[in-house]
Amino acid sequence: MYKTLLNFIGFAIILLAAACSHTPALQSSYQKTPVTTDGNASEWRIPLRFYDPDTKLNYSLTNDDDKIYICARIVDELSQAKVVRNGINIWFDTLAKKNKATGILFPIPDKNSDDFQPNSSGDGTKHGYSLAAIKKKFLQQANQMQLTGFKSGIPDFLAASENEFGIKVSINWDVNNIMIYEAAIPFNAFYKDKLVAKDSIKNFDFSMTILGFPAPEKTDDGSNNASGGVPGGGAGGGMGGMGGNSGMGGRGGMGGGMGSSMNGAGGGGNARNMRAGSMADVNPMYVTNSFWVKIRLAAK
Repeated sequence: MYKTLLNFIGFAIILLAAACSHTPALQSSYQKTPVTTDGNASEWRIPLRFYDPDTKLNYSLTNDDDKIYICARIVDELSQAKVVRNGINIWFDTLAKKNKATGILFPIPDKNSDDFQPNSSGDGTKHGYSLAAIKKKFLQQANQMQLTGFKSGIPDFLAASENEFGIKVSINWDVNNIMIYEAAIPFNAFYKDKLVAKDSIKNFDFSMTILGFPAPEKTDDGSNNASGGVPGGGAGGGMGGMGGNSGMGGRGGMGGGMGSSMNGAGGGGNARNMRAGSMADVNPMYVTNSFWVKIRLAAK
């Protein structure tokens, strides 16, 4: 009897632990009117519904029968600088296994944006460049995104603002210098033509990653070499290595690979893909941050 009781208690503890470790899926809301993807958050309710402390992203997800919509607000200036330099990776896994199945990188990493690194004074300037000038340059040049895992016939590189497949991504700043990221992605580009009611009870996995600045490499004499590569990717990173057109131009080189840039991100949290002994161990500038969440889509 005593042994049976112990077995029962042990089994109950296991069940309780499993229940406590289960993270409920975030619920998307139904989007009654399509969102204009222009980097303007005026169509979204502020504050946005969700927040991730590692990436410091405040974000919302909505959908209609045809598209999923994403909006993220980035207040932190260092995080903004990382986005200007290396872009944001987003991933969807319709099988909910945290696989990097379908992804978008925007903007394509631009090694020429290294000037947008907050200096010690915190005024957003370096080498005579103002934050306003960096924004202007970024908005003029950030016009291309890189894709992986989309359906056959969709190129690996597309114009971000307008293309025949309806996949759109945009970044801009509001009057308070908060960076706004928006994306609209048709389901028929990676999943199915239209959602049906049973899709609302299915879990999807969703991820966002903000890559750190290239960490200086240690030379033989122990000093730092500032020509180090993007963590896990290589300087001027990009999404090459996915079977895409890695020789294509754009905002900086693309040799590093979107997939490889997120290796080590794991199931979420603070992903630190840095070389041993690099400055990344002490400087948040070189840290890569990522999260995975489960989402459930909305249906009529």
